[in-house]
Amino acid sequence: MFIFRVLIISIFPFIAYANENVSSMEKSNDFMIIASSVMGGIILLRMLLGALQFRCPKCKKWWIMKQEKKELLYTESETEIRREEIKDNNGKVLRVEEVRVPVLIHHYEVWRKCRNCGHMVKVLVIEKEDSYNRTPINK
Repeated sequence: MFIFRVLIISIFPFIAYANENVSSMEKSNDFMIIASSVMGGIILLRMLLGALQFRCPKCKKWWIMKQEKKELLYTESETEIRREEIKDNNGKVLRVEEVRVPVLIHHYEVWRKCRNCGHMVKVLVIEKEDSYNRTPINK
């Protein structure tokens, strides 16, 4: 509920300002102001939702959770289609190909402990490996 209030409060002044000005040049400027405020609100919302994972659910303190342990549950392999640039010896791009590459996906069980009250929280985390083998898979 708090997040929606912040979003509405941050967007409302720009909407009221846009209704006052009606000329065509001002409309495009108003659109840019409104669009940038909406994007800023979305970024703020994502930051607040991302910060919730570092809040203790028991004592409600922020930024107090510390990673206690991290266990690998399992690893799976998937194939992705990526674009590869084929270059000559001078670095000039000759062509761009789409290749299928294997990607490892690791599933972890992460335990976080509150430094204030000692409450333990289990979180499931999925990490995708960025580095990959450049040999394509032919299917």
